[in-house]
Amino acid sequence: MRVFQSSYRDRTGKKRTTRTWYAELRDHRGRLRRLSAFVDKRASEEVGRKLERLVSLRSANERPDATLTRFLENLPAKLRRQLARIDLLDGSSVAATKPLREHVENYERALTDGGATPQYVQKTVNRVKAILDGTGAVFLSELTGGAVSRFLAERRANGLAVKTSNHYLAAVKSFGNWLVRDRRVSEHPLIHLSAMNSRADRRHVRRPLEIDELRRLLTAARSGPELHGMTGDERYWLYRLAVETGLRSNELRNLTRSSFALAGSDPTVTIEAGAAKNRKAATLPLRPDTASELRALLANKLPSAGVFRMPRPETIVSLIRRDLANARAAWIAEAATDAERERRIGSTILSYRDDDGRVADFHALRVTFASQLLGSGVDVRTAKELMRHATINMTADVYACTLRGSLSEAVKRLPDLSTPQTEQLRATGTENADSVLALCLALRGAIHNIVVQQPAIRTADDSDSQPLAMTGTYGDCGRMKMNGDALRTTCEKAPPRGFEPLLPA
Repeated sequence: MRVFQSSYRDRTGKKRTTRTWYAELRDHRGRLRRLSAFVDKRASEEVGRKLERLVSLRSANERPDATLTRFLENLPAKLRRQLARIDLLDGSSVAATKPLREHVENYERALTDGGATPQYVQKTVNRVKAILDGTGAVFLSELTGGAVSRFLAERRANGLAVKTSNHYLAAVKSFGNWLVRDRRVSEHPLIHLSAMNSRADRRHVRRPLEIDELRRLLTAARSGPELHGMTGDERYWLYRLAVETGLRSNELRNLTRSSFALAGSDPTVTIEAGAAKNRKAATLPLRPDTASELRALLANKLPSAGVFRMPRPETIVSLIRRDLANARAAWIAEAATDAERERRIGSTILSYRDDDGRVADFHALRVTFASQLLGSGVDVRTAKELMRHATINMTADVYACTLRGSLSEAVKRLPDLSTPQTEQLRATGTENADSVLALCLALRGAIHNIVVQQPAIRTADDSDSQPLAMTGTYGDCGRMKMNGDALRTTCEKAPPRGFEPLLPA
């Protein structure tokens, strides 16, 4: 290896020497190579020695060590391209010497070419760039697990939620996976990092809307003014379809008239793969009554026409917050007394945030869909398919929430374990009437009407007994009447409560 300055003649014919020094050496194939170095002779000699070391490693088919890799990373881009052109640097070595920002630009292009949505691409790339900026990593050798872990820990200490921290980690690990697949690196630099348990630090927990809340929300939306370009009727159908199908905001945004098959006994709505979160097309069933109303709504639309004129994604939450506020104001105004009005004002019914800090944003309608499915007795596997989740745990643990009264209703469905003595008392008609009332109240909601008859009560002078007649209204049990000579209960099942909002057309 030798280092020299090249000579040349200028326009006047005078002999001159280049400012740049050159390193001349034989490569791993024995060919003589001349490479431009620096204007400083000592720095150029150092480059020559490093290149000799690189040639010996390349001849032995070995990778550069950490010291040599850092040296190559700091070489001028022009010299790195020369080394790659003469095959002194293999693909992964070239990648190691490229700034990470260049890799991120290539990664962004690969995501777009792979069919990812613009929103996903932008969010993922921004998270990767935030980690690179936060760790100060410029080259691949500086992107280490320790640096990423420290950066995310500092962000969590400053208020970043664990779930959001996991999203940042997932983005940068996805970037690392692409580097391996594209053969830019041989090993994933962050493969050993694991996500944290986000359940212990949930910041944005959504709540399901109760049936009465949902019906009032729909009423308020339909009768409300235009918001962000959407009429009240459009918002009514947007909310209703979301809560009856579990469709996400972006999926609803991409629905067209041709997405619906409303004829026949099994109406459906189809989500195209490009609009679905999991990039898979899906066909979901619709309620027959919903399909009947939609036929009239969509009758005059062209097949390619969009169903909803939805605002920007970041504005969607303001729609439902406004309609919730209007529904809550109307509910409070319906209070018959001042005391009842104060009670309603103090409650969180129809509020955006409840007592437990859970929120009712647009995605909460999907939570409502899952909660109502399981609360209605649908098995969890069927609910998972309707929600289009990858795992049952996602459906049961994350989306399905307990509705008001569902725990007590579940206990009431347990079998009757009354003792034989109690059964005998019932058969002979000597059980206290209070027990009958207790039975009625215990089955509240399942019994529509109950009639109780009891033997006549004997008077103090032991004369003819006088029948005891007792009437009264006890909650949902209806009228209770005591008369006659035998204890008898007659129960009528209450009509099932519907899931659909019962609103005027």
